[in-house]
Amino acid sequence: MQNRNKKYQGEMESAYRYSSIHSIFHNSVRTLDTKDMIRTIICRKNKLYLFSKHIADFVTSSAQLTKLGLFSTKMSSIAYQASLDACTSTQLNSDSKKKMSKNKSEKRANKGPKKPKKNKGQVDYTAPPITLVDIRVGQITKVSKHPDSDKLYLEEIDIGEAEPRFIVSGLQQFVPIDQMENAMVCVAANLKTRKLGGYPSQGMVLCATSEDFTSVELLTPPKGAKPGDIVKFEGVEHNAPPQLNPKKKIFEKVQKDFKVDSNGIAYYKDLEWKHENGPFTATTIKNGLIC
Repeated sequence: MQNRNKKYQGEMESAYRYSSIHSIFHNSVRTLDTKDMIRTIICRKNKLYLFSKHIADFVTSSAQLTKLGLFSTKMSSIAYQASLDACTSTQLNSDSKKKMSKNKSEKRANKGPKKPKKNKGQVDYTAPPITLVDIRVGQITKVSKHPDSDKLYLEEIDIGEAEPRFIVSGLQQFVPIDQMENAMVCVAANLKTRKLGGYPSQGMVLCATSEDFTSVELLTPPKGAKPGDIVKFEGVEHNAPPQLNPKKKIFEKVQKDFKVDSNGIAYYKDLEWKHENGPFTATTIKNGLIC
C-alpha cells in the first residue's frame, strides 16, 4: 500500500509540474495578458484539485494540500465555483477579442486607404517671401530705458490688437527717448518672440539706416495711418501667417531688399511700401537701408 501511495504521489508531482507550471509559463504567457494569465493559472489549479479528489484515497491529505498550495485550508465551494466561472470567462473573452479583431479588420478593408489629413492653416513657404511678412503701423504708448543696458529701449506698442506688444529695440544710442514717446512706427509683427536683454520682444521696430550704420532713424508712416494698418506692396497678395518659422529665414530674405531711395521713400526691391494716405518715409536718411 505504501508503494502505491508513493507511485501516485509521484504521478501527482509530475502532473502538477508539467501540466500547470510548464504549460502556463512556456505557452500561455506568450499569448495572454496579465488578467487572462491569472485566470488560466486558477483554472489549471482547479483541474489539479479535481484530479487530486479522484486519487485522494491513494495520497495523504498533507501531501495533497501541499502540492495544491492549499496547506491546511480547503477551497470553499463558492470560491471554487467562482474560479471555474473565471476559467470559462477567460475562454469567452479570448473568443470575443478574436471576433472584435476580425470585425475591425473587415471594417478597415471596406473603408479603403486612409485619406491624407489636410493641415489647416499650414504655411506655404514656397510662396514669395514678401507675401508672408506682416508689417504694421504701430504707435509707441510707453517707453523706458533698459535698466541694465545703455543700448536698449523697452516699449509698449499699439498695433491694433487687444493688448499692446512689448518690444525691445536697440535704439537708445541713436534716437532720443523724447522722439520715441507716442511716435508712429512700422513694426514687423509676425516674428517669433525672442529675448533681448532678458526681456521678451514680440516684434521689431523698423528703422532707416545709412549704409555704414552710423545714422539710424525711425521709419515714419504717412499722416492719418492708424495702429494696425498693414503695409502693402503693389501686385503682392498679403498672406502672412500669425508667426513665421524662424528656421525658414523668411524675414531675413525680405529685409535684405528693403531700402529707402534718394527721396527717403521706403521700397522692397522696386515696389514702394503702400498706404492709402501716402508713402512710408525717412526724414533725413537717403539711399539707405531698412532694418
